Amino acid sequence: MKLGLIWRTNVGKSTLFNRIMWSYRAIVTDISGTTRELLHEHITIAGKPTVLIDSPWLEDINKEMQFIEQIIEESDVLLFVVDAKDEITEQEYRIRDLILKHQKKEQTILIGNKLDSKVYGPEAELLIADLYILWISRVVPMSAEQYEGLDLLTDELHDLAKDQHIPRNKGPKVKHTWTPIAIIGRPNVGKSTLLNKLVGEELSRVEDKPGTTLDYITATFTREGKEFQLFDTAGIRKKSKIVWLEKIAYAKTVDMLYYTKPVVAMIIDIQEWMTHRDKSLLGEIIRMWLPIVIGLNKIDLVEPEEADYMIKKIRTQAWFDRIPIIKISGQAWISLPKLLKKIYDVYARANDHVKTAELNKTLQKAWLTSPPRFPKNKICKWKYISQVDQYPPIFSLSVNNKEYANFAFKRRVEKVIRKSYGFEGVPIKLSFINKVDKNPYLTDNSNSRL
Repeated sequence: MKLGLIWRTNVGKSTLFNRIMWSYRAIVTDISGTTRELLHEHITIAGKPTVLIDSPWLEDINKEMQFIEQIIEESDVLLFVVDAKDEITEQEYRIRDLILKHQKKEQTILIGNKLDSKVYGPEAELLIADLYILWISRVVPMSAEQYEGLDLLTDELHDLAKDQHIPRNKGPKVKHTWTPIAIIGRPNVGKSTLLNKLVGEELSRVEDKPGTTLDYITATFTREGKEFQLFDTAGIRKKSKIVWLEKIAYAKTVDMLYYTKPVVAMIIDIQEWMTHRDKSLLGEIIRMWLPIVIGLNKIDLVEPEEADYMIKKIRTQAWFDRIPIIKISGQAWISLPKLLKKIYDVYARANDHVKTAELNKTLQKAWLTSPPRFPKNKICKWKYISQVDQYPPIFSLSVNNKEYANFAFKRRVEKVIRKSYGFEGVPIKLSFINKVDKNPYLTDNSNSRL
């Protein structure tokens, strides 16, 4: 079931969205137009999986109405939110006309919001009486800010589900194997264009100015039999330049990354080369232990030699030698299937588990070929290695003295694992413990060489 949320400016709709989601998904402020994008979230209402679609506020009312009409067309049930204490505006009449045009009057619930502490009192009926001029029979008084009226709304939603013969989900749950992708980058590098192209519809607004996307947007789609869930985030500027709503948007982006743990598709504008903010942003993502794939965007605007030169230059930077880089163009659909395949492969590798016996034999062979060097009397001898966790992969090494495990030793172990098992773009954690027991996966002779 698709549940559409439509509104006019500053009626407390984002607060209502959060109450329905039982979260702080939408950004809530006193500033008109805080919500600027279509938000899609998966919830359960009346026992049925439901997609909640939240409409945006735009500076151009005609563009705004295009989004609202799209929601009215697609939705099975509509929540039309108005301020019960204000007069009905021309914009609300236009929304009403669209509802009637698409014959969705009987599927619409009109919510009179901002009735603080008056939802259950006798004043509520008087305050919502004027709302019936919109010709919608299902009217619910609410105060989303104070959590009042949610029970009334739930009852109406259940009644609508029965009236429309929308079946409840009584069968076994369908287990989705979404590959989560977060599109991250500086402002105006083409993130929203990439989202729209991949999903196949205009979910995110595209304008040639920074800050068009504020809240992050989610979308799901299937490509070549593989399921993906996309998160399009707000452009991230230097921390010293992030102000007002951008601070809230940035905090929500960070929370989303920690909660969903997606593969990060970091988008870089090839025309602007690698900036200091790109490097610092990459460092922030690496510290979150998230898989990363870099999309070098807008390659259709430069010569092929220039793109190849930039990749070589990027590879010389710290961290970039272990991260896959794909040359793409979101606008011209260049190498987008290749980008998705790489993201899918990276996500699969991050969830892989390497057998202990195989790991030990691989590291033994590497040490025999090229043993690491240590300062005198500070030799770190490994005895045993095993993978103890996934996403990110964590490897535990038993050594004679973990204090002797210097940076070069750790780097060597990581390179051997990456090269042998293809953990490209996947962060690897190494854990060292002091233990001198014999390694059961190595021979006595080989163990003595270490």
